[in-house]
Amino acid sequence: MVGSSGEATVVGAEMPKQVEGQDSLPPADGGFSMGSALLGTVARRLRPVPFPEQAAARGLLGRARDAATRPVAALPVDVFRVLGGLLTAVWFAQAFREAPDFSGPAGLIDHALSQQLFPYTRIGLFQPGMPLIAFRVAYATGVGACLLIAVGVRPRLMALVAYLLAVSTYRWNFLVMYVDDEIIHLVLFWLVLLPTGRTLTLAGWWRGDGLDAWRRSWVPGLVVRCMLANVALIYIVAGIWKWTSPMWRDGTALAAALQMPIARAPSLPRPELEPVLALATWSVLIVEPMLALLIILPTGHRLKWMLLAAAVGFHIGIMASLKITYANAALLAAMVLVFREELMSAIGGAERAPRDRSFRRVGPAGAVGVATIALLVAAMVGEATVPSWRAAQRLQRTPTTDGRAGFAHTGHNLFYAPLWVLGLAQSYRLFDWIDDRNWDVHYRVAVTRGSGDEQADPGELFPSSVHGVLLQSYLHGITWGRVAADRVGELRVALAERFAKRYCRGSPGIDQVTVRAAVRRIRDTVHRSAPWHVLMRFACAGRQDSRSLQLSGSTGQ
Repeated sequence: MVGSSGEATVVGAEMPKQVEGQDSLPPADGGFSMGSALLGTVARRLRPVPFPEQAAARGLLGRARDAATRPVAALPVDVFRVLGGLLTAVWFAQAFREAPDFSGPAGLIDHALSQQLFPYTRIGLFQPGMPLIAFRVAYATGVGACLLIAVGVRPRLMALVAYLLAVSTYRWNFLVMYVDDEIIHLVLFWLVLLPTGRTLTLAGWWRGDGLDAWRRSWVPGLVVRCMLANVALIYIVAGIWKWTSPMWRDGTALAAALQMPIARAPSLPRPELEPVLALATWSVLIVEPMLALLIILPTGHRLKWMLLAAAVGFHIGIMASLKITYANAALLAAMVLVFREELMSAIGGAERAPRDRSFRRVGPAGAVGVATIALLVAAMVGEATVPSWRAAQRLQRTPTTDGRAGFAHTGHNLFYAPLWVLGLAQSYRLFDWIDDRNWDVHYRVAVTRGSGDEQADPGELFPSSVHGVLLQSYLHGITWGRVAADRVGELRVALAERFAKRYCRGSPGIDQVTVRAAVRRIRDTVHRSAPWHVLMRFACAGRQDSRSLQLSGSTGQ
């Protein structure tokens, strides 16, 4: 039919539809031409067709990416932020209180010597020559930053500030770093990356936002899943490495751990409790690596709830029996993220994630999170190639070798280097050292004054905190880092001098102080007596220096 304008139109005919996924060339002059259709056909024929294996791999990677980047509810992420902020604030408050003993220039650690022994710890905000007040200000700043994290005021920026301070703290006090310090700065690391601050904020509360709005909020999920992968890695590595320990396998490891100075009740393990402690030891070997399943089990699965009960009992039991609080509290706080979907279902949160593709972008935080997990996995696997520096130094005059040489025969794990650059010092081999590094000690402190001799409280000389206990172990030849054999004596003398000076500052005018120690090796639940020996002698009358200190050799029976 020809219209009045002279143009031809087709009545009752439909324009051909483009099939989704096909390529098309734009029609020339507003119509279809045979040439353009032919070119489109040729272009499709020339397109490379992937092999079935390639297509399957691409499909698998696509599904994995979708699963990893799926959005998560914002509320559980911010609940973890609040818990993590409060926990780390308490840790900084403890660092503030302990600053005179461990961080200050007149404290128990010779930081110049420590940096000679561990040169890589020089990378940090704290440097020799800083006065005690500088550390007090730094730790007070850390408390403030962590409280701001908890109330949601620029939480990621505040986490970065607190993270830099925590990293500098553990590197400055590297001689006494232990698992609590390790997990605390790890929590702050993830708080820097996690998408926090959408809910449970002071500003939101002031605006009138409430649970109804917060439970409908979503955030990208990649970093959340990276952090949970880190939690699973902790359980897997700690659980598997315990199987390499003879004392864990024969059921005596917990009996030994509960008699060490880090135990809350060292006198509790007794022969009549030996069967119970053995059963508990073997239960840990089975349950601890299984806790990693919490991360992958589906929502509401019965085994997931059973493992939650096991995790709560496991961590609360450790906190009740050992002076290891922060690490266990942090892992319990992470259960909020593990059970995020169950939590949101309980409070009526939105069931379906938004379709907005912006939630699935990897972004810088996601890239750093994925790279960190890859490095952590590589570092934990690399531990199998490193010679055991925890070999029996006290029980064998000539240490045995196990044939492992580490990276390029240096004895070191290569993958710890990039983690150290990120600020992370992580090793999840927890209590696999119990066979050689278990120890118990008792002290007698005799004080000679002008009025006669008397017994003093050993706690006035040796702090009972975990950091204090770790420093004491160096006095008895028990090292917790790679200290060269020819420097151990120098380290012991430096520590003994500082213990003596600390005591003399509180008790001046003493003619002589004699410290006797009984150090024993723990083998079972029998509290065997150890021989007493004079650990050191020093005087507080006049100027106390190295010439008035006499330090005996270590025994460690």
